[in-house]
Amino acid sequence: MDLPAEQASRHPGVRHYQRTERPAGGGFAATWYDRFPGGCVTSRLRSATDPDGRFAAEAPAVLGFASRQALDRRLEERSGGRLHLDPVPRDSS
Repeated sequence: MDLPAEQASRHPGVRHYQRTERPAGGGFAATWYDRFPGGCVTSRLRSATDPDGRFAAEAPAVLGFASRQALDRRLEERSGGRLHLDPVPRDSS
């Protein structure tokens, strides 16, 4: 199996690697490895009915990244300030 090739990333600060395969029995498979400060994500895409892998070209339109700060801000907005990703512990005294 070949090492994944680094590809251009659609997201700043994210290094994107991709491996494509033609599984035995037909179809198409792609595995994406996205590395960013503080973490990584592995996405596995497989199709038995799309031997050319056209679906993999459409997947970035539905998969994306958001910073913790952006998620916390959105959660605070939607909950009217009641919820936070990293709530401050209450004083138990």
